[in-house]
Amino acid sequence: MFRGNRQPVHKDTEMTRSSATQSNVNPAMVGQLNKVARHAEDIQKDAEAESKTDNQHRKLTVGPGIRLKGEITDCDTLVVEGHVEVSAKTRLIEIAETGTLIGDIEVKTADVSGRFDGSLNANERLMIRSTGRVSGKIRYDIIEIESGGRISGDVETKEEAKDSSPIVKGVNKPDSMAS
Repeated sequence: MFRGNRQPVHKDTEMTRSSATQSNVNPAMVGQLNKVARHAEDIQKDAEAESKTDNQHRKLTVGPGIRLKGEITDCDTLVVEGHVEVSAKTRLIEIAETGTLIGDIEVKTADVSGRFDGSLNANERLMIRSTGRVSGKIRYDIIEIESGGRISGDVETKEEAKDSSPIVKGVNKPDSMAS
């Protein structure tokens, strides 16, 4: 709405207001001009804040029937409705029922209703919906799998991935029983 106009919206109003105070103009009219000027300033501030928010949230949607291959950078949210073969590091990935993502992905949260195959590192949460299929090398902090959802491959929690010590099978005897 006012995005292209970077000059103060109230510039002409300011001139009218100052000249109005010097002439014989009704004081109520000056009050109205002040209200209009403040309202215009508020609208401009809101438009600038909205513009900044838009720039901070970078979202890429790959629609149905679209094929994309490569590397994705500087993306906050990736929505996959088509076929994507990429490497990416992002905040959120949503794979729709119609979507397929193949690749090497590092993400805070992954929400999978379609198909994922590759290396997936979900630093916070992995959600597999009832129609979701996830396979490959999967690392997650928290996982939720709806009834019908599937996961296969090399699957570990973030803690298990960090702990490289071997698991010792068997039971250790208490010190009092040691010979």
